[in-house]
Amino acid sequence: MPFYNPEENWETTFLELSSKLSSSITFSIKWVLVNDGSTKNVNNEITFLKKEMKHNLQYISLEKNIGKGHAVRLGLQHCEATYYLYTDIDLPYTTESMKNVLDELMKNDYDVLFGEREIKYYDDIGKFRKYLSIVAKLVFNSIIKIKITDTQCGLKGFTNKGKSVVASTTIKRFLFDLELAKLLSKQEIIKYKSIKVATRDNIKLSYMGWNVLIKEIANLFKIMIS
Repeated sequence: MPFYNPEENWETTFLELSSKLSSSITFSIKWVLVNDGSTKNVNNEITFLKKEMKHNLQYISLEKNIGKGHAVRLGLQHCEATYYLYTDIDLPYTTESMKNVLDELMKNDYDVLFGEREIKYYDDIGKFRKYLSIVAKLVFNSIIKIKITDTQCGLKGFTNKGKSVVASTTIKRFLFDLELAKLLSKQEIIKYKSIKVATRDNIKLSYMGWNVLIKEIANLFKIMIS
């Protein structure tokens, strides 16, 4: 779970929702939090979580912000498991959605699952992000020719076979998800698909401005020509 300058009281929300997921399944979960160079001091919050969660929490901190893709890969380097999920620090997807992803992985039919947000999600976000998401889908599917319609959903699951592909991505920021989808589409051994997921009510999405988009343009071209 990568994060950067989380909202106030994020640690209590995280503890509540992570506990809810843990109590809904029969096996143990280890939570790996990767602080992607936050300028906000989160030492007190991490101390609180370590006290409450003990050995079930691992914390990694970067000195400077590098990007979500880098943070996810770094987190994977520090954990070994049977199944993996990655999502955002505020756990924006419902417990049922996360559990469904895990249940689907346990069937052993697929190695990578891409969350696909319900249409309701687009009614709850601002116009800028809504139109951006629509345009992104059109570009990704018409130019890059991938089978996944929602590459940027912030909930994904994978097995150790899938982990090897996630670890092989190189994009440091948001579009590493798109790079992952393209890498998967170019091979036939590792099976992948989308799975419907729902967001919790009253989720506050992080701001995404033009400065972020401009930085991602170079990454988009890199993925297109790879």
